[in-house]
Amino acid sequence: MALTMFGCLLLTMACGRARAEEQLEATALPDVADVAEMYGLYIRGDFDAYVRQMESADHATEDYRRQMAALFKQRHRAQVEENGGPIACRVLEVKPKAERTDAEVFVEVTFNDRSFEEIMLPMVRIGDSWRLR
Repeated sequence: MALTMFGCLLLTMACGRARAEEQLEATALPDVADVAEMYGLYIRGDFDAYVRQMESADHATEDYRRQMAALFKQRHRAQVEENGGPIACRVLEVKPKAERTDAEVFVEVTFNDRSFEEIMLPMVRIGDSWRLR
């Protein structure tokens, strides 16, 4: 009898662990198309919209958000002068953090002169959607 109860207990624990692992696997990571669309805002020069994608700007003042947009615009202008500016991006890898509420998204950015660089976009899950950190 004790052996049977112990076996049931082990089976219950194993099933619970399997269910938790299935839920973890089912937790969606940032969608490649969504990330490309977000970074596309930067590529197209829509810096205000790009800043609105940032969770960290949600509780910032409007003045701070304008300053962030101005910094992105300044960086974009420097990229245009240096290599013609960004023209495309491609998601290379999505690395989730332990709890899958944060992720590092590695993106290859292609410039007008055909050079490219790899950048990392930190992202955070808010409810069911992913935002730039």
